[in-house]
Amino acid sequence: MVDGVVVERPTLPERVEAVMVYEGVRGFAKRCLYLKDHCGRLKKSMEGEGAPVDIAKVEEGVKEIAERCDVQNQNVKVLFTLHPEAPETNASYIYPLLSYYPPQEYYSQGVDARIIEHVRRNPNSKILNMGLKEQLDEAQKAGFYEMLLLNTDGCVTEGSRSNVFLVKDGAVYTAPSEQVLEGITRTRVIALCKSTGVEVVYTPLTIPLITSAEAMFITSTSNGILPIKKLVMHDGEQTKFYDPSDKLLQGLIKQFFTES
Repeated sequence: MVDGVVVERPTLPERVEAVMVYEGVRGFAKRCLYLKDHCGRLKKSMEGEGAPVDIAKVEEGVKEIAERCDVQNQNVKVLFTLHPEAPETNASYIYPLLSYYPPQEYYSQGVDARIIEHVRRNPNSKILNMGLKEQLDEAQKAGFYEMLLLNTDGCVTEGSRSNVFLVKDGAVYTAPSEQVLEGITRTRVIALCKSTGVEVVYTPLTIPLITSAEAMFITSTSNGILPIKKLVMHDGEQTKFYDPSDKLLQGLIKQFFTES
């Protein structure tokens, strides 16, 4: 779907000189999970770029594509290309995306990640950063599943495509909300923690805190809750190993997927 019109095999933008605001919505059995939450965040991201959007039309467009394309178990992507100097050339795209979901063993064994120095221009908006995506592609070739972003204060804020949590002394730690993209899954995990009596601590994730934690996990639409087993620090020398089988972490994973 391009600008609200269904198009067979539309030409999608690759690397364009535009601000690209997007959402990826998990599709299952011709419907999209937590669609209103995703559309609410998209509206916030668009407003942050000074580009108002008819979010009701976007929601209907996502539903139509999920139905027309017989979406069973994949993401539907919503992408806006914005040209601040020529807003009349702005465009929107809604289309099913070839999606990757982690194999089951990743949830018990964990994955590897590394820290890089990077600060998002506007962390509260979901904006495609092609340079960061290319860095992730290179990191994945080296065996890393995700990159965690270190800000100028020396704190990890989030992942390149995920939110980050630590487990320490029976509590869950995550960066302050104003420093990160407030993920739909992140919000669900925080609610799950609160409903089960697990304390959630919002605090900058310093390197000393990260290295003293018992477990670490990332969250996203495609990953759900995914444990980190090995983290390579930004200096490339120090490595922290975590316990993917941590009881609190595995309890959250089990309850999260039971309720999904």
